[in-house]
Amino acid sequence: MFSQRINRFLAEVWLPSGSKARVHVPNSGRMGELCVYGRTGWVIPHTGKSDRFRTVGRLIALQDDDQWVGVDAHLPNLLWAKALETFVRRKGPVLQWKQELQVGSERIDFQIETSQGPWLVELKNCNRKMGSYALFPDAPTLRGSRHLDLLVRWRSQRERQAAVIWIIQRPDVQALYPDPESDPLFCQKLAQAHEAGVHFFAWRCRLDRAGIRIVGPVPVTTPGAP
Repeated sequence: MFSQRINRFLAEVWLPSGSKARVHVPNSGRMGELCVYGRTGWVIPHTGKSDRFRTVGRLIALQDDDQWVGVDAHLPNLLWAKALETFVRRKGPVLQWKQELQVGSERIDFQIETSQGPWLVELKNCNRKMGSYALFPDAPTLRGSRHLDLLVRWRSQRERQAAVIWIIQRPDVQALYPDPESDPLFCQKLAQAHEAGVHFFAWRCRLDRAGIRIVGPVPVTTPGAP
């Protein structure tokens, strides 16, 4: 059971034994709607020695509305193989791809060479929800705004394409909505990227004891759209 967030990467939980312990939170986002006292959590114990913070494991999910919601920000990259399959079906065969590469002064998640030209792709992790919408971001992200500027510059070159892909770590949403209250600059940059031809994709996921898997796409509501 979740007790409290100590800092960005540490939390206290109550174990089934009744004792309180520290766990690693692999997500620097605020997650204020999820990290609530008394909420059921899913902790994967460390297989070796405890880390320097003496945590007993890694918090990977919290329950919300009877659904497991993933909190591990590293999972989207692990899900990329499945996302790439969907991307390939839409955009043509992939000839090669590179991960975590330097483009100018920024690091971007993926560069993909397809039969229809090169793509830059940036992955975004999302687990916040309001009503039936997934919301992004949950805190100001200057790095995210810089990534959008980079994608726009890349897209301006002939035959180059760019995309932002959101991996939503919950199944109970119908669309993704950029939240201007959390970060108006990011939403402004997102609208500019849309006008420049940057593509947006979002996939919702289901997390259970069998693992995490992509269950389907949802539309991305562009800032300023009706």
